[in-house]
Amino acid sequence: YMTQKFFDYNISTPKTFLISDPTEFNTINLSYPFLIKEEHSSSSDGLHKITSKEDLDKFFLTNDYFSRNKFLIAQELLNMRRDLRVILVGDKIVHHYWRINRSDKWRPTASSFGNDVEFGSFPEQWREFIIDQFKRFKITTGAFDIAWQNDDMSTPPLILEVSPNYQPN
Repeated sequence: YMTQKFFDYNISTPKTFLISDPTEFNTINLSYPFLIKEEHSSSSDGLHKITSKEDLDKFFLTNDYFSRNKFLIAQELLNMRRDLRVILVGDKIVHHYWRINRSDKWRPTASSFGNDVEFGSFPEQWREFIIDQFKRFKITTGAFDIAWQNDDMSTPPLILEVSPNYQPN
């Protein structure tokens, strides 16, 4: 549902595809490595890094995924070691913090993976952009997870997810 709304509302996000059948991976323009996100996943549960065709085949051999779900989300893997959780109420940003992977290896930035949390240093140049993206959802409160390709904040932010059900860290 959220991914479809990202498409409907033209939300700035990494290249993303909704997949309803494993054969669709033959027709999408997504290079390895990429992420598979299971429907209804949260807190990085149901998130899989796919590094090769063999990984993809193994995913489908060990999961009867489509017997339980209608869609699978395939998404470009950003080169990033941190993301920004932004909590909004109405048209105001009320809280934010960075989740930082200090490891050289890729892993989700969720704090449950041993990543650091830092408060402060908000990228002010993107405040209005973030608020505009949030308003498109027509919800009164929620949280965005935001990242930048190569952690370069001079490039446009990419919204990884929106959550109407969130917790301040």
